[in-house]
Amino acid sequence: MTTLSAYSIPGINNYRDPISLLKQIVTDFNVTWEFITSDSRKKEVLMFRQPIQTILIRNTNMCLREIGEVTAGRNHCTVLYSKKVIEQSEYLYNRTRRKNKSYLLYEELETKFLEMSGGRFKYWPDRK
Repeated sequence: MTTLSAYSIPGINNYRDPISLLKQIVTDFNVTWEFITSDSRKKEVLMFRQPIQTILIRNTNMCLREIGEVTAGRNHCTVLYSKKVIEQSEYLYNRTRRKNKSYLLYEELETKFLEMSGGRFKYWPDRK
């Protein structure tokens, strides 16, 4: 009997959850998952934590509480703020075409995430 998960696709037994994919992706940037999920509020940590939270919001069906718990035990308000920061960076980047470090990192992380997952987490039907 196959056990279904929120991240599995029926008929596929070997799926990977989004957190394990992100852990593998951040190691390509010479960053550990423990560094990202630390209690620190330093800019170097937030530079990775905020894009990761936004990727999980946009590409999975995880609720905000779950995303916050996975990323350093934060609450849902912090996760929403992270999304807001990335969206503002995206807006500024699209408007001015000036290099914005946080948005460019977000784009790179999301591209790798979708490549590794086969795009199968992308925008669930109940998401806009």
